[in-house]
Amino acid sequence: MSEFERCIKRGSLKPFTGAGIDVVSRELSAAQADLADAEKLLELGMDKRTTITAYYAMFHAARAAVMMRGYCGGEGMSARYERLPAMLRRSGQAVL
Repeated sequence: MSEFERCIKRGSLKPFTGAGIDVVSRELSAAQADLADAEKLLELGMDKRTTITAYYAMFHAARAAVMMRGYCGGEGMSARYERLPAMLRRSGQAVL
């Protein structure tokens, strides 16, 4: 059994029907932005900030990968992300 399957079995990952391209795209955009920021911080010699920002880049990329497989992690995450497209439409932001 893979680690991914173990996470599903123990309930760390839950089925997520709201993982549309808009949600995944936002996670990947956040990952790219954090990675670009981490590179700039590294050039400035800000090692601690670089590590923290690079961690968040990996976090968002991993979350996008999990969502692409139809799951999400953490309590309440599913409900929050399922509301995201409607919230974005109300605010006038593009929904892919």
